[in-house]
Amino acid sequence: MEKIVLPEIENFHQLDVYVEHGGYKAAKKAFEQSTDDIIDQVKKSGLRGRGGAAFSAGLKWSFMPKTTDKPKYLCVNGDESEPGSFKDRQVFEYNPHQLIEGTLITCYAIGCKGCLRLYPWRISQMDKVVAKSH
Repeated sequence: MEKIVLPEIENFHQLDVYVEHGGYKAAKKAFEQSTDDIIDQVKKSGLRGRGGAAFSAGLKWSFMPKTTDKPKYLCVNGDESEPGSFKDRQVFEYNPHQLIEGTLITCYAIGCKGCLRLYPWRISQMDKVVAKSH
């Protein structure tokens, strides 16, 4: 079985390595599609949230109002408040670009103009990646 979220690729957290292995191609493809097409694809894919309910991501995205003057924001919640849970931190630390790419696609698909990320750790790989992107 192929590991998608945490592949065993050395230095995968580095931009050049991520791009070399196909990183950001999905975002480029998504930006060439309509938001409805993206949401339909996510529904069909069976992609689910990483929280306890494992709710359908595409279904959740379809609930966002399409026509509103109010700003929409995405919250990437990496607060691992469950005891012994480190599933989110691993993604933030070892695969930050895939998280950023997924965030870009999600924001585009649901019409968000901004994203908030929540995680309780000190300076992390994610912080370094975000700082380099400015």
